Formats: sequence, C-alpha cells, structure tokens
Amino acid sequence: MTLPEVVLLIFWGIFLFYWTINWKNVKPTKERRFSIVSLRGGIFLILALLLIDRFTLHNSLHLPACQWTWVGCNFLAHSSPTQSIFAGTVSVLLGAAGLTVAVLARRTLGRNWSSGLDVKQGHELVTRGVYAYIRHPIYAGLLLLLLATLIQYRSVLEVFICIIVFVVILFRLTAEERLMTHTFPKEYPQYMKQTKRLIPFIW
Repeated sequence: MTLPEVVLLIFWGIFLFYWTINWKNVKPTKERRFSIVSLRGGIFLILALLLIDRFTLHNSLHLPACQWTWVGCNFLAHSSPTQSIFAGTVSVLLGAAGLTVAVLARRTLGRNWSSGLDVKQGHELVTRGVYAYIRHPIYAGLLLLLLATLIQYRSVLEVFICIIVFVVILFRLTAEERLMTHTFPKEYPQYMKQTKRLIPFIW
C-alpha cells in the first residue's frame, strides 16, 4: 500500500470511530419519520465496498491513472511518478478536509444529531460553526472523503459508489429539509435563504 492509501484508511477509521463513540450521545427522540436510508448502514456499506475493492477487485477493476490534458481527464493514459504524487497529495488534502468538516459538524450539532429522520426532545436548530455556511456539512465531509478515495484508487467500483452515495444524499437531505421546515416553520426557511446545501456560497 502507498502512503496516501494508508492515510485515507486512517481517515476512514477515525471517521467511523468518532461516529461509533458518539452514536448514543443524543437527545431522546420526540418524533421519528420513516427513512429507507440508514446512515449507520450506509457508512458500513461504503467501508465494506471500499475494502472489497481494495483487497479483492482492485486488480481486475482498477482503472489506469487519470492524465489531465486540455480536453479533460484521460483515463486511458498511464500515470507518471509525478502524476501519482500529485494525485496522492490531492487525495490526502481532500480527505483531511472532509474528515475535519464532518467531525466539526458532528461536534457542533451535539446531542441534536440523529442517524434517522428524527425530531429530538428540545430539538435545537443549529446555525453556528460550519452550519452558518452550509446546511449539511456532515454529508459534504463524507462526499469529500469519497472523492479523495476515488482520486487515489480510480476504480470502477469507487465511481459507482460516489454516484450512488451522491444520489442517496440528495434524497436524504431533501427529506431532512422538509422535516426541519415542518419543525421550525419560521426559522428554517429563513436559514435556507442564508445558507447553501453542500458547497459554501455556491450550492
């Protein structure tokens, strides 16, 4: 394994460890909406697929390195050592950013966090910290971690994982925003006008 691969695995390990130790540190549930998407199940599925790809499918499905040209990304070209170092550096930086954003967001959300579509007793609309810029920073951090993994491994499976997770997150955050609008009918629509979904100042 290369150094960037080891670092990314450590990032995923920290992500999973932090979520595990804080899983029960939440307020009692007041209202629960049915959700076909389980965050806990989704995280374990992503990690399982990444491990399967790394240790089982890596050689058979691995795409050649991406070479950037003026017409875009050419996956058919072989990478040079310089390109490999560049890809590894970018992946580590993105992974570090994703892990930092996700952990800070979880810490800021505190006991208001839930793995499902839940309204907690004494639920607070958190608008401070990273939530002052985007409404779903945990999902943003998770997507950055996935993008970092995709850049490093460049495999067919990671491409599909990223696409599937992005689509699922879109459905999930839309449902969450409907729930928050129902719970905070005055505050949340105003909060939505002041913030973006996943990318600060853009979207």
